[in-house]
Amino acid sequence: MLKLIVETQTGWEVCGEAENGQEAVDMASDLRPNLIIMDLAMPVMDGIRASRAISTAMPAVPILMHTLHYSTELELEAKKVGVRRVLAKAEGGDALIGAISALLDENAGMITALKAPEVSVPLVDPPAAEAPQNGTESSAAVDGLEDDTSKPN
Repeated sequence: MLKLIVETQTGWEVCGEAENGQEAVDMASDLRPNLIIMDLAMPVMDGIRASRAISTAMPAVPILMHTLHYSTELELEAKKVGVRRVLAKAEGGDALIGAISALLDENAGMITALKAPEVSVPLVDPPAAEAPQNGTESSAAVDGLEDDTSKPN
């Protein structure tokens, strides 16, 4: 049902499904998804341990824990290990789609904020940076700002 809900959204697709927590960790590493929907109760490795492993290896990938076992305590523990949102399965499909959309939008904003703007850096010609041969003082200017290291403070 989860796969059906996700894939009914334009532009969204499920790139993998794991049977247990360890498989989720391995698949996340291989598939590099845009978002992970994690359950809490899974065999081999529970959702908290799997989320910790995934968020340690791939901190930029948001994890949404979608669980039957929602509690405030679970939400606090999940957020400590890198889960960005915990959603009770009882909240339904619309809440799930809203949570996924919000996390994807938030993550896209974070990636944009982390990109440094392109800055052109002037190259200094080493011979021009050397002191003049005639013994006079020189000053260097970059983008119109003078170097005042020779002036007293």
